[in-house]
Amino acid sequence: MLAIPGNAIKECQLYDHSSTIMSKHHSAQAQAKCVRTAEARCQLKELLEGLKQEPDLVCMVLGSGALCWTGVCKWLLTMLCDVRPPLDKMIRVKRGVTLTESTEGFSRLCKYFRITGICLNDLGLHPDEAKLLCEQIRACETLTGIRLDMHTFPPPIADIFIRGLCAHSLKRLTLCCDLTRKDLALRVGAWLGTLTQLRELNFRIVPQEESRMPPLKEALRKIGACHNMEALTLSSMQIKDGDLEELLRAWKHMPLSRLNLADNCLSEKSIKDLLEKHSQFSQLNLSENPLGPRCPEHLKPTFPSLSFLSLKKTNIGPQGVSVLAEDADRLRNLKHLDISDNGINTEGGPAIVRLLTQCKALKHFDVSSNSLGSALNEPMHSAIAALKNLCYIDLRNNGFSSEQVDAFYEVVFALDRVLAGEIEFWISV
Repeated sequence: MLAIPGNAIKECQLYDHSSTIMSKHHSAQAQAKCVRTAEARCQLKELLEGLKQEPDLVCMVLGSGALCWTGVCKWLLTMLCDVRPPLDKMIRVKRGVTLTESTEGFSRLCKYFRITGICLNDLGLHPDEAKLLCEQIRACETLTGIRLDMHTFPPPIADIFIRGLCAHSLKRLTLCCDLTRKDLALRVGAWLGTLTQLRELNFRIVPQEESRMPPLKEALRKIGACHNMEALTLSSMQIKDGDLEELLRAWKHMPLSRLNLADNCLSEKSIKDLLEKHSQFSQLNLSENPLGPRCPEHLKPTFPSLSFLSLKKTNIGPQGVSVLAEDADRLRNLKHLDISDNGINTEGGPAIVRLLTQCKALKHFDVSSNSLGSALNEPMHSAIAALKNLCYIDLRNNGFSSEQVDAFYEVVFALDRVLAGEIEFWISV
């Protein structure tokens, strides 16, 4: 990923999820400082050609005008001056560079890299320059993802981006905006309704205010037109039961499989309504909602398809975790389970043991900030030790004694996977 930083960042770095590419990148930085011989230039050219083929190589983060490109050039010029002279000449920054030149840099980089994502925040653009950048974004055929921090734009610029990116073939969108302007809420909603190819939406409202409805609902209803929507994040929006019920009617044609509704105001009624319409979730984050102990009962239809479930701070208590454990054998694909901060006491210990025993695919398990106390015993030790895929377990803040912690250490330190550093575990007195 090629990141072009904002004004707080002083240099540009290449990122890639592959450790091999990262190691090559670091060696490339070292080589770039002493590109003197034909042999060194040849090696650098070979490295850049390899990076160019990475499918998710480039994600541009445009900061404020000239400073952005100064940061890019500081690192890239050394890398590219002997390898790709045309690109070097195009993005070379001189004192007094105009903002138009900085926006044109996007189309220039498109010629050399496969750009799949772009992050747009306060660019300091004039309206004509904003229109030009929108045109260049639309012309980039490989671009499938945008992060748009619209709350940092002056209203006229925000309106230009909404019009300019209308009906774009985006697949991923992270949208941060301020809906205190009612007209902007309507515009955002109408715009979202045109993004029919959208598959992932992370929608954030800033600043955080007491009430964001009904303007928010107007925008969210329009998402229903995105018939390819698979992943939706609507956290910290104070969505209530009635709001979600209304929205679900508009979303009935969306093939949702990943949903994040963390930190809202939803009860078990909302979960029941949700699972009646969408029951094939692979990822479900309901943390920090007052769901109550009966919530896991409504979740049962989606058990076979779940790989990620967060019920952190949802008031399920020992009764709720017992309900969750009743059909634990159906959670065969569950890899991530968070039931922390739920008031689960020793009474819920057997249920947790059953979850650990039956959920054999489990990699991440968080049961911290409960009151398990004496529930950390031999059966739980055995269940944890038997989980062959476990990579992370958090048992902190459960009121354990020092003797219990010592006994736990004796068990986990006997595991080869712990000694090999393959498991991260946390526990406290």
